[in-house]
Amino acid sequence: FPGLQPRPCFVHLHRTRDEMPEPLRAILHEDSPGFTLLGRRQIHVVWGEMRRTGASLRGVVAHELVHDLLDQFVAPHGDRMPRWFHEGLAQFLAGDTYLGAREQDLVWRVTAGSLLSFGELRHEFPHATEAIRIAYAQSHSYVSWLIREYGLADLLAIAKATDELTSFERALVG
Repeated sequence: FPGLQPRPCFVHLHRTRDEMPEPLRAILHEDSPGFTLLGRRQIHVVWGEMRRTGASLRGVVAHELVHDLLDQFVAPHGDRMPRWFHEGLAQFLAGDTYLGAREQDLVWRVTAGSLLSFGELRHEFPHATEAIRIAYAQSHSYVSWLIREYGLADLLAIAKATDELTSFERALVG
C-alpha cells in the first residue's frame, strides 16, 4: 500500500466462538475463522474455528490484515470498496483462499450461467456455505486476473481513485 502510514491494528484471539461476546459472534460466519471490523482497526480470530476448518494462523491474520490496511489506504472512502474486491485482494495478498474456495469450482457455474454478478457481491456475500465459498472463489479469481493483467500497483491506484463521485467500478473502467 504505497505511501500508507499504517495505524495500529489490534488482533483479538478468541478461544472459541461460544466465548465471544454475542455482538461479535453474530458477525462471524459459521465457517470462518476470523473477521475484521473495518474502521475500528480490529481483527478477531477464533482459535477453535481455525482448528476446525484447518486454517493457519498466518493465513487468517494476513487475510484480515489486508482488509484493515486496504480500509486505511482508501480512507475516508473505505465504504465505497466492493466486498468482492476486498475479499479477492485479501486472498491474493495472503497467498491463501478462504473457506476452501477453488477456481475449479467456478468452471461449471460459468458454463451454466449460475455465478452471482459482481453487482450482487458488491455489498455483502451470500450466507449459505456453498454460495459464500463460490463468492470467495469468484472474487479471488477475478482480482488475481486483474493483478496479472494490470499489476498490483495499478489496482491499488484504482482503489485510491475511488471517492464520493467515482465508484470503484468506474475507476476500474477508466
